[in-house]
Amino acid sequence: MLKREAKRDMLAHDNKQPGDGKAGETAGFGKKAGRNILWEFRRTWPQLLVTDVLAKGAGFVLLTPLVAVLLHIFLTGADNRVLTNEGILFFFLRPAGLVLLILVGVIWAGIVFAEQASLMAVCLGTAENRRVTWGQALRYSARHAAAMTRLAGRVAVKSLLLALPFLAAAGGVFFAFLTDHDINYYLTQKPPVLWVAALLIGGILLGLLVLLARLALGWTFALPILLFEESGPKEALRSSQTRTRGRRWTIALWFAGWAALSIAASALFTWIVGFAGRFLIPTQSGSLLLVAGAVGAVFILSSLGNLAISFLAAVFFALLVVRLYRAWGGRGGLKNRSIAPVGSLAGEPAWRIRRWTVLWGSLAAAAAVAVTAVILVHSIPVDARIEVVAHRGGAGVAPENTLAAMDRAIADHADWVEIDVQETADGRVVVAHDMDLMRVSRVGLKIGEATYAELEKVDIGSFFAPEFKDQRVPTLRQVLDACRGKTGVIIELKYYGYNKHLEQRVVEIVEATGMVSQIAIMSLKYEGILRTKALRPDWTYGFLSGLAVGDLTALDVDFLAVTAGLATRRLIRTAHRRGKKVYVWTVNDPVRMSVMIDRGVDGIITDQAALAESLLARRARMTSVQRFVVGIAARLGLLRGMEQSSDVSDA
Repeated sequence: MLKREAKRDMLAHDNKQPGDGKAGETAGFGKKAGRNILWEFRRTWPQLLVTDVLAKGAGFVLLTPLVAVLLHIFLTGADNRVLTNEGILFFFLRPAGLVLLILVGVIWAGIVFAEQASLMAVCLGTAENRRVTWGQALRYSARHAAAMTRLAGRVAVKSLLLALPFLAAAGGVFFAFLTDHDINYYLTQKPPVLWVAALLIGGILLGLLVLLARLALGWTFALPILLFEESGPKEALRSSQTRTRGRRWTIALWFAGWAALSIAASALFTWIVGFAGRFLIPTQSGSLLLVAGAVGAVFILSSLGNLAISFLAAVFFALLVVRLYRAWGGRGGLKNRSIAPVGSLAGEPAWRIRRWTVLWGSLAAAAAVAVTAVILVHSIPVDARIEVVAHRGGAGVAPENTLAAMDRAIADHADWVEIDVQETADGRVVVAHDMDLMRVSRVGLKIGEATYAELEKVDIGSFFAPEFKDQRVPTLRQVLDACRGKTGVIIELKYYGYNKHLEQRVVEIVEATGMVSQIAIMSLKYEGILRTKALRPDWTYGFLSGLAVGDLTALDVDFLAVTAGLATRRLIRTAHRRGKKVYVWTVNDPVRMSVMIDRGVDGIITDQAALAESLLARRARMTSVQRFVVGIAARLGLLRGMEQSSDVSDA
């Protein structure tokens, strides 16, 4: 009892309103600050938990839909209201794109401010030894919503204006050093000029990061000043810059400690979940329900743990900022007219958990595990026929886009080969991916500026292996002749600014070789697809995308070829509802292949067609339990630890 009273006396001393000088610093933020922050958390964590959950939910429900509305408005002129690939970059370099970027930044900052404002109200009440309920905190935050929105706008605009010249300088370095050859050459071969450019760009971005960090540290007290001193956004930012002057290194060290602890907690929890998954999930069991229950338990543990870490990170950040604010010149407080007094906080920490709480919590957890298990059991995929597409003919086993690669893809029983086509200076349609031959031959001959006779002289096989030294750039006709009656061909139209009649010439060659029923056309350029479709509307068309803003499934194509990051369950389900297939590229790892198959993709584009075919054959022999373990455990990041198991090694 005496120990608790002593602790209360210490808190009462620490929670006195600080002054502006060194005495205030020492009294409000001394060596015991970390211990006091922890003690304040222990006193009010239930209110902080409810406040954080409701603030996050309110921010998501009220503000996130604004992003969708803004995208709808700003993408009115885009094809089917979707931006893809380099179109995203060009859009955000235009005035409309910059405006959208600022507005999205304001919304994001507004969500963060709304959450932190609610938590800070509870935290400041704790520092004043007053009880602030979650309802009062949310109402207090709501009263300042307009001011916080203006503050978010100022923060977003100032940050963007600071970043623009640095980003422009980085872009200038890129164009000065890395545009003589195809970008794939620089990325794969890593010549000295790449390292020079990387160092220059890295230095520019590091400088930007330092200035942004310095600016952010200067704004540390802007939100509490706005909330608790009734200042406007402009005055809050200016006052925060003044109060943090000379103290930013100290603030930075505290924030670094907070970040380090958050990262360490996340890493530790990830390891615990992985260990628990490998220990709890019975891969040898033949009982699907038992396996589902174990996976469900690990799934719930993972979800709750991630939510807890997110909550702790947000709350301790708010506690830290409030204590720094009070220690170093914070003159504001929670006025009675804003938050009615509800009594003082008891000295007893809100740390105890009653036995009934444990009982009901255990029952709820068991019910959640059971429900999750049932849901997971019903999510077991039934493998449909997955199409295997040999990327560039099989770039992992033969030199890409060569006749040797086509022969290997056919031998590996690929359903399709995927090739890239572009025009030469003399109007021939050849099969090549890059705009030049630098990567595959160390010859900087640009395809659009060379004749086919010049290209024929270049060895494009030796870079892969000496036995392929006879390989040359093939024509589209040669590839179609090699594949006719043996495998389908997906023709990707490449545009590097040299093509004049690519679509018309591709159509003529396909029809001349009798391959109409065995080909599909796709491209990164939607305009090229539309031009080809205008010539032959009944052919099969697909759109290739690595980045997208908007709804890809709204495009007028028969299939989408996307990266694994874009191949979400939602996109796949939406595409299937609209009668479109989804292929994912470029997947060469068997575990990732299984994950993509479980998501419901229609095809795998891979450099390793034989590996994909072998995987499909082995999945067909797997039991439902084995397929369940492979598919579901992947969501928890456990496959890397489990894939050596005899039960799942086939996947």
